[in-house]
Amino acid sequence: MLDHLRNSASWLQFRLRVARAAKSGEPALASREELEELVSAQTEWWEKRGPLRSLSKTSALVALNERSIRTYIFSVRAGKIGIWEKAPRSLPVAEKSQRPGQRRGLALRAGFYKIYLEHVLSMSGNEGSFDFALDVGDRHGDAEEFPIFGFQKPESAHSILLPDPDFFQFDWYRHDDDPFTYEAKEIRACFAGASTGGRLNADAIRNLQIPRLRAAAYFHGNPDVRFRIAAAVQCESLDVASLLREQPYFGPRIPWRDQLQSRFLISMDGNGATCSRMAKSLLSNSAVIKFRSPHHLFYFPALEAGREYLSVKSEVEVEPIIQKERDQPGTYRSVAQAGHLFAKRFLSAASVFSYTALLMRRIALMQ
Repeated sequence: MLDHLRNSASWLQFRLRVARAAKSGEPALASREELEELVSAQTEWWEKRGPLRSLSKTSALVALNERSIRTYIFSVRAGKIGIWEKAPRSLPVAEKSQRPGQRRGLALRAGFYKIYLEHVLSMSGNEGSFDFALDVGDRHGDAEEFPIFGFQKPESAHSILLPDPDFFQFDWYRHDDDPFTYEAKEIRACFAGASTGGRLNADAIRNLQIPRLRAAAYFHGNPDVRFRIAAAVQCESLDVASLLREQPYFGPRIPWRDQLQSRFLISMDGNGATCSRMAKSLLSNSAVIKFRSPHHLFYFPALEAGREYLSVKSEVEVEPIIQKERDQPGTYRSVAQAGHLFAKRFLSAASVFSYTALLMRRIALMQ
């Protein structure tokens, strides 16, 4: 599968993109100490357990490679990375039924991580040798025998987080500039996204069983909060998708430039943490309103609620924020500015590469 994908346009474009980012020469704006703290947040639990190498690890990795379509085993040897082949016949029946396009997408994502990590190893001079499991799916597995790498995880999981693949897709957000100042934006909040968060049938839609549908229904008709479901996904049938499109809160996508005209941008999890939306919102000149969730990305431990973003537990907490800004314009300007500066420091290509290099060096030393 990976050999076939190496000739794809996506593969070639990505190779150029990651090479350009790796050779930019830009310094990491986040300090080494700050990035080391993020690394420690990922490795501390495992470091307390002692060295990762064990006699059972190889057989456990073989078993994981055979049973999971989302998890790939990476072998690091002298700065180069190999990915273990998968035997389709050994995959569980439930996963064999997944669309071939989905399997190709997962394989392509694994290939992207291979290219990225090889650049990281080359830049940092890491010549360590070790194997690790990387779950490239949106929802990650967890284990206590050995760490499973991923790009997001529930708060209680022991997975080790790499940067999410949206950094690759959006070229480390290097071209994400907000053309609107905080003062020029309308005093309202905005969210537009897909119906992710769980499998949808007719009852799930009618009973608003996933958070995004519940919020969309709650805010429908509210002039201060523009909350729209703009893509019908994870529906169990075409009829269910049609039912979702008939809901009053469903509508056409809202271009990102139009969303940026709102003084507040809402982040609400779907299947997990919102990767690109959170990064792009922090980079903007708007203040981020983030619904609390258990899902973490690698940089979340450095974010502070009330400083770089506004945290809410439910829909009813959003409107008072907007009303306070309306009564006292500029109340949350400092939050928008702090979020923007955080993104410039921690989410730049140089900082993301440096974090990954420090993480991989720590993993090599733990073997």
